[in-house]
Amino acid sequence: MSMSEKMFGQNIPAGTTAVTNYTVPAGKTGILRSIFCANVSGSNADLVIYVDNVGATYDSTTTVLAATKVAAGATVEFSGYMAIAAGGTVGVKTSTSASVNFTSFGLEIDV
Repeated sequence: MSMSEKMFGQNIPAGTTAVTNYTVPAGKTGILRSIFCANVSGSNADLVIYVDNVGATYDSTTTVLAATKVAAGATVEFSGYMAIAAGGTVGVKTSTSASVNFTSFGLEIDV
């Protein structure tokens, strides 16, 4: 069994709707370990993190961190150990356009 630690994704959503930060490749299981959420704007923002084990539905059924406030210039870290099946995704959303840089890290395991 092969394992690889890596950065899963990094993005700053341009709008206020949820976007995909990471998709687990075919033949792998992803283990989400952490997401750093850095507010790079001059305004406070709320953020939401989603994990969908079977696709990219980002709503209350896949929310793992809800409406967390991040002050302007501050960083929030979400830590966990979440196994995600191939084709599953991590989604991110912020209340203020182009305000939060989401950087996720974890492990990919061959299945």
